[in-house]
Amino acid sequence: MASTEEAPPLESAIAEHLRVPRTVPSRMPEEYTPAFPAFVARFPESVKDIVMAIIGSQHANAHKAEEVGALTKILSFMDQGPETSPPRHLDLASVTDAVGAYNQVVIAYWDNISAFQDWNEASGFAEWWKGLDPMVESHGWFQEVFLPSIDRYETIYSDPMEGHTPEGAGALSTNMSGMVKEHVYWGSMRDRLPVSQVHELVGKQASEVSLPDDTTKARVRVPGKQNLAVIRSGQDWSRTLPEEHTLYLETLHPVLTEGLTAIVTGGASGIGETYVKHLTKAGAFVVFGDVNDQGGQRVESEAGGATKSQFVHTDVTVWEEQLGLFKRALSKSPRHRIDIVIANAGVSGFDDVFHSNPDAEDPDPSSLHIAKTNGLGVLYTTKLALHYFRRQFKQHPAASADQLLILQGSLAGYVDLRGAPQYAFSKYGSRGLMKSLRRTEHVHNIRVNYVAPAYIKTPLLSAAVVEHLEKAGTEFATLEDAARAVLKLASDSSINGYVDVDVDDYREGHLKEWSDAALGMKARELSEEQQKVAK
Repeated sequence: MASTEEAPPLESAIAEHLRVPRTVPSRMPEEYTPAFPAFVARFPESVKDIVMAIIGSQHANAHKAEEVGALTKILSFMDQGPETSPPRHLDLASVTDAVGAYNQVVIAYWDNISAFQDWNEASGFAEWWKGLDPMVESHGWFQEVFLPSIDRYETIYSDPMEGHTPEGAGALSTNMSGMVKEHVYWGSMRDRLPVSQVHELVGKQASEVSLPDDTTKARVRVPGKQNLAVIRSGQDWSRTLPEEHTLYLETLHPVLTEGLTAIVTGGASGIGETYVKHLTKAGAFVVFGDVNDQGGQRVESEAGGATKSQFVHTDVTVWEEQLGLFKRALSKSPRHRIDIVIANAGVSGFDDVFHSNPDAEDPDPSSLHIAKTNGLGVLYTTKLALHYFRRQFKQHPAASADQLLILQGSLAGYVDLRGAPQYAFSKYGSRGLMKSLRRTEHVHNIRVNYVAPAYIKTPLLSAAVVEHLEKAGTEFATLEDAARAVLKLASDSSINGYVDVDVDDYREGHLKEWSDAALGMKARELSEEQQKVAK
């Protein structure tokens, strides 16, 4: 008879030496079993407190030498002082914030306050910090230091980290727990704090801090509050199963975009259609335009009908029609505002700039249809987005904390695409447009980003091009890849001025495979006569 192996019993997230009789009830439901496993870091009994010091620099303008110099300066203090005082663990992080400033930090951890205090003085850091003159510094400096006692500190991991060093202060632990029971219910984070066994942890109401008119040339100190909760979290999707990834995107992620109003141009097919459907599924109200009326009506119906999305016939090369699209979005928006604009409309195909008849004395005039749609149309969308975003910010700055313009790019904005000069011109141009705006629009709480997928099988790619790329061994991206990038941009207000979500910029050599495939493509189908002339 086969035996059934029983699951190991669930542990308490609170270490045994920190458990005391409860005087404050747990918030865990009766007979509760978590839906999936989680683990916590176990610290030695000798650890009485944890120190997390976040020390960083902020740069309003991109200046690589300045950024490297600032980071080098911070790191120079980390191994100074008595042998027992340097931090036990360091993390490095950086982000471009919502106002477009570049921030970089060193996050240092100690497992006792005395060691931190010794380091602070003996390393020379405290003296250096005290001597900083904000009037002469070319960029900002900041530090945030948290010193919770061990009974006010908790961790949670979705993985037992076997063979890996846990993130953050978990690197100071001696081992990981087994599966714990205090997670994935309302109040579980509080229940993991040992102090919650005897303390209600009522927060102290925040009060306004008086700040100088210009904080760029001043020292500003913001004091903490009793029972202030500080959460450092992160997501690592590299080892998630497909069903786990789907659960996050479809169940947890929608909360971040729910209630927003988005405008999408070119939303009746291809990538634009996928954007419309994913945004509505995430809870946003979407107004989208296209010249394809039949496709637009179909997408509106499939995306949940007029209460979730509305189609407006829009030729992006006609200013009045784009203006009508924006006005419809404002009038139908549940909050009477626009939060996200995606300039997606684009075309490809026969390029009348590239092709000509050498037997004719004078060339035929070019319609510039591709350049007008992908270039002029994008500029019209950008102009309208900036106008309404700036207007919203001026009228209601608090409600306009995050406004997002996404420019639809392409691999063609990076590689040599033979036979398609108008298409390449437009995609390189859109990338330049993003780089022009990302340093100016943050003052209006506007983020500008550029989504540049690799080759995707959409109506923009002819069957002949798809066949050529497949023979070249090209790995295609998917519509869902692009949609996930847009959802990430929509929900993460820290991302501004990026060309995609996973990699800040396409580095030299990064796209060699794609470039080789593109360079190997023949020009768009030449007529038999043109081929003879070419020979």
